[in-house]
Amino acid sequence: VAPPRTITDVTAILNKEKREQRPQTAANDEMTTREPPKTTDKQQLAEFYFSRGRAAQKTGRAQQAIEDYKKALELGGTDNPSGTAKRLHALASVEAKTGRLRDAVRHVRQAIKLSDRKHRELTWTLKLANWLLNAGNIEGSQGTIEQAEALMEDIRNGTKPRQRRAWEQRGAGWQATIVRLKARILDRRGKYAEAGTMLKSAYDKMVTAIDSKDGLARISHRLLEILQGNYGMVLLRQGRLIEAEIEIRSALISALRRTGRY
Repeated sequence: VAPPRTITDVTAILNKEKREQRPQTAANDEMTTREPPKTTDKQQLAEFYFSRGRAAQKTGRAQQAIEDYKKALELGGTDNPSGTAKRLHALASVEAKTGRLRDAVRHVRQAIKLSDRKHRELTWTLKLANWLLNAGNIEGSQGTIEQAEALMEDIRNGTKPRQRRAWEQRGAGWQATIVRLKARILDRRGKYAEAGTMLKSAYDKMVTAIDSKDGLARISHRLLEILQGNYGMVLLRQGRLIEAEIEIRSALISALRRTGRY
């Protein structure tokens, strides 16, 4: 089947995929309209605003999510570093998605410093590397990738049950994400063929990981779509237009089937 050639073709593909109805959607919509509880307990209020912020984030109400997360941080204080870290990370995630990269980088760095779990620290460090790259800070991203690699090795070689479980469940995804980030840096430097080879290899390894571990399926399919989309863009920059369209369309359709158009 030939890839789509016009905006009409692309729109037809989009319209074919309907968003799956999710039980949580109505609950999240309702949560975003709730008023805070009548209490002076700051921790209870902080938890309320954090929960309402998460609901707002899941339903696309970015500004409300940012405001609620900030309120949760204000009320939560500093007695619970782990809780503060989660709130900072949640705030940073919305900021990054809405183009507030400077704020996102600042807040996720604060979250990383407060994190008490290596697997969480690694995941957030990888996000930081990606956001730095999006902001054009290639050197900063490279240094952050190196930090992530050191954390990943600590987890891979860890002897604690939690570390072993984390590696089993997320190791393939962490490795693929690091490869993707390195490939993006090569792409930025015009080394398209090298970037493409790395992305294709990471994609193939993730397919194998998904086939062998059912628990990885949900998060890994999203990562697969990102890898395939990035690979398609690298092909496009090499002038391999037909191949690029096929890869990008495949990633698009996969994402649409998983989450719907809206």
